[in-house]
Amino acid sequence: MKYYKDQHNIVFAYQSDGRQDHLIGNKVPLTQEEITSITTRPELTYAQKRVLEYPPIGDQLDALYHADLFPEEMAAKILAVKTKYPKS
Repeated sequence: MKYYKDQHNIVFAYQSDGRQDHLIGNKVPLTQEEITSITTRPELTYAQKRVLEYPPIGDQLDALYHADLFPEEMAAKILAVKTKYPKS
């Protein structure tokens, strides 16, 4: 994961492979010290710590779609959008 912060010091995490780099904009990369400080703080709940480590929700949902685990109606809606906007 790559960690950045915006002008309000809100932290954002992006995939390391670069596919989310278009979302970074003018955010500033966190230093390794800042990342360690955030991810090891004992006052974070288990849920907050998990959010920092989980893959983005879009990636999770895409994996479920490709594993054919969505209900038929939802899979049809997703396929319609994928067909309408194919990868370039």
